[in-house]
Amino acid sequence: MGNAIVMTLPDAAVAQLATDPNVVSIVPRYDGSPPPATISNGTSLATGMNSDFWRPWNDGSMQFFYLVTLDTGIRSSHTVFTAGDRGTLGLHLDCSRGNNDCANSPVNPAYNDQDANWNHGTAVANIILGGNSTTAGFGLPLRGVSKAELDYLNVYSTSGADVAAVSKAYKMAGVWGDDIVVGELQFGFPDNSVPSLAADDAYDQGIATVAACGNNDTPLTGPASPGNAHKAISIGDYNAVTGAVSFQVPGLVDGRIKPDLQAPSSVEAASSASNTVKHGSFGGTSAATAFAGGAAALMYEWYSSAFGITNKPGNLYTALLAQGDGGTMPGHPNGTGKLKMESGSHWWTGSITLGAAALDVSIPVPAARKNLKVAIWWPEKQSDLHNDVDLKVLDPAGITVGDSFWAGSVWEKVAQNGNLAAGTYKVRFIPYSLPRPNQVVYYTVIASYQ
Repeated sequence: MGNAIVMTLPDAAVAQLATDPNVVSIVPRYDGSPPPATISNGTSLATGMNSDFWRPWNDGSMQFFYLVTLDTGIRSSHTVFTAGDRGTLGLHLDCSRGNNDCANSPVNPAYNDQDANWNHGTAVANIILGGNSTTAGFGLPLRGVSKAELDYLNVYSTSGADVAAVSKAYKMAGVWGDDIVVGELQFGFPDNSVPSLAADDAYDQGIATVAACGNNDTPLTGPASPGNAHKAISIGDYNAVTGAVSFQVPGLVDGRIKPDLQAPSSVEAASSASNTVKHGSFGGTSAATAFAGGAAALMYEWYSSAFGITNKPGNLYTALLAQGDGGTMPGHPNGTGKLKMESGSHWWTGSITLGAAALDVSIPVPAARKNLKVAIWWPEKQSDLHNDVDLKVLDPAGITVGDSFWAGSVWEKVAQNGNLAAGTYKVRFIPYSLPRPNQVVYYTVIASYQ
């Protein structure tokens, strides 16, 4: 995926190749970028994961749904992956040192998918699905967000993230039938680079990408790839102890707001140093992306069981966007804000095809509901002219609850706190500017129980 070619050529030939009109972008295979984490063995900023905050219905024991991390590999023998109340580790390969299918053939002695170099992917997997490991002294608050099945692909060399490995990993995600890619990557590349285009290609195959926005302790000057892709969700972070925004690199990517939402950081999580050790503090947008990946797993299970929705990332994205704690028309620099998954709530989700005229979707809100949240999102190709869709929500009396009308964003949000009048609300999709007709727009509406 990503229409990538790997080649070796003299430095002088790079500038010449870049003038070819068929070349979209040229990036180095290894840019030296580390995983998007800040890791400390201290405990001053560490806290438990408190995963019940993230498990509103059940543990996310999904059937026929699979996540895959693009990361540094996982120490699969760690006790958090053998303890009770855990998810399942699935397929795993090394895409940086393996062949085009990420397999170790011909044999490469350096081949390794077990988090041997960076001490990173083990903590990420712990957050997504790790169990309550009493052996490691973690305790119940440090179990993972879900009980999903997690595949994992090593896309790092000893030099850093490997662009060619990421392209191969996206291909394997499609081959394996993964539903969500959790991108623990922070390439300093634009949205027309290979990792971002691969995320767009994956979306077209029904695969969602939840990826890191990147950390401000790196040379990043804008939101990282592949999270900056047009068909991916970018995750920012906030400190789980203080609530303060810590590491994210926000920005506008051709007018699109990144990060799209935020998740916790600076938590205790498993370390690859041994089968029982943990990091005192695992931070940065790496930890946040792991939380968002686990939350996405829970959402996909909910949407499958409640609505029969599978392999539709657009619905998943609106579900996550709607649950940010931002109000009406939130935006730069925190997207829709801190993700807090709803429990005890009434849901509506779907999609419409928008043309030249505004279109209303009726939402019958029962009595005894509160805190309305509405989010819309629409997909665009990297090379597309931007379609600008605005959102208006009307209450049963026809009074405007809220408007959201960002010029360059591909999402909008309206929120109303407090008790809701029973009756039919209208979600109005307004084609402010559609240079490309017949735009598909996804939506999610949530009303909590009083």
